[in-house]
Amino acid sequence: MLSNKTILGYIDNIFSLTKESKITLNQERHYYPPPTVAKFMASKAEIRGLLGAMGSGKSSGCCAELLRLMSIQPKSPDGKRYSRWVVIRDTYTNITKTTLKTWMYWAGGNGEYQEGKNTYVIKNSELDVEIYFIPLNIAKDENRLKSFEVTGAWVNEAKEIKEEFINILIDRIGRYNPPDIISDNSYLIMDTNPCNIDHWWYRRFELRENVGEDNWEIFRQPSGRSPQAENLKYLKKGYYNRMEENHTEEYCKIYADGQYGFLAKGDPVYPKFNYNTHVEDYSLEDKDKKFYSNTYSMSNVIVGCDAGLTPASVYLMRDRLKGIWIVFDEIVLKDESCDAMGEQMLIREKYLLDKFEFCNERYFLDPAGNQRKDTDANTVLRLYRAKGLKAYLAGSSNALAKRREGLRHLIDNGKLKVLRNCRKTIEGLSGGYHYKEPNHYNEDNTKVVKNEYSHVIEALEYAILGARLFEEHILYHKKDNREFDRIMQSLAGRVD
Repeated sequence: MLSNKTILGYIDNIFSLTKESKITLNQERHYYPPPTVAKFMASKAEIRGLLGAMGSGKSSGCCAELLRLMSIQPKSPDGKRYSRWVVIRDTYTNITKTTLKTWMYWAGGNGEYQEGKNTYVIKNSELDVEIYFIPLNIAKDENRLKSFEVTGAWVNEAKEIKEEFINILIDRIGRYNPPDIISDNSYLIMDTNPCNIDHWWYRRFELRENVGEDNWEIFRQPSGRSPQAENLKYLKKGYYNRMEENHTEEYCKIYADGQYGFLAKGDPVYPKFNYNTHVEDYSLEDKDKKFYSNTYSMSNVIVGCDAGLTPASVYLMRDRLKGIWIVFDEIVLKDESCDAMGEQMLIREKYLLDKFEFCNERYFLDPAGNQRKDTDANTVLRLYRAKGLKAYLAGSSNALAKRREGLRHLIDNGKLKVLRNCRKTIEGLSGGYHYKEPNHYNEDNTKVVKNEYSHVIEALEYAILGARLFEEHILYHKKDNREFDRIMQSLAGRVD
């Protein structure tokens, strides 16, 4: 791994090259990468992402990395290092008023910006470089992108760029071959403020979906409000404090702490949920049976179920060593019947048993489930039991306060973790599950908005209610012993 000093040497080398050329260096910039940016620059991954808070120095780091990559291209027989790059932003205004200005600050007099062509050119005794600055947000831009043959690319504020554009861009890097040279130094580097977890960035960098053989690697900067905050010396004193004064905590979680999040108009039901604290750094499929059997109570799986036109189920297991609960799986259907959900849960039950030896699932339903009929005119409870599922009502009544307070207590006291594959659960807890927005008509804003997240979070709440996790003797049970198993066994069919 390259040290900060070595990386700085690469950057200084860029500037020394210009001194030997006819280009006059207007101002010499020395770049000292923060720790996370240094790791980002040292990576050999072909596709790299830099995620962090607003003002954390991501754009400057990408400018420095682009300069470094130019300097390590192989030399052609004529002694020059040839390369061609494209820099992407969502709109023409943003790329010219923001991205280009940052680039000019660091590149300075190394080359010349040709405004009519939106191209920055470096030509001297050792470098022959072209950098195209283009916006990407309409079909016309997509067609232009398909014509590029470049060494590599930088996507600034990548969360604003559509996934299809990223896929095209991946096909265009490594296509530029300088005279008599075939180079492997082709890279796609990207930076962004955090997005929500339904975004392609999260799916591909964090969950590794659809990455194929490409080497994707992500680098996450620490919170701007933490002792490890990066780039503070280049920000106005109290930068993040003022952000706290002017914005909601949910906004600050995203733009000050660098967390994945969801900005809703109403207050979140679970404001203490923190992506960096509550989400584990792995998905269900990332670990094997041995890992789970050594850590978790695999014979006490609790499943919360919400019926309706968007049925959902959420799966929990208990960490025997830490005494906390893990949300490890979810099923969310849209415009499907409860019968379809029952079939999906049967398939999932068999899969979890065969692959991981999870067993003895108990399904806790909305206490109102015995009043709701599906398309076959059977109650949800009887329907699930008829399929062989161990289904029970979570209680004799909905007990809204108990289920909410129970889940809130788990979250606030660090006793709930969520695996990364449970995207809807994470996004719902991050603010997707929220109260109505206050308004000047003084309408009731204590009611939760019914949306795509309400079903999955209410399923989780029914699991909390059914497993009685609002009761302290269950919540704080430390060891996985016979007594705890007996408590879990006694829950089936128990009512308030």
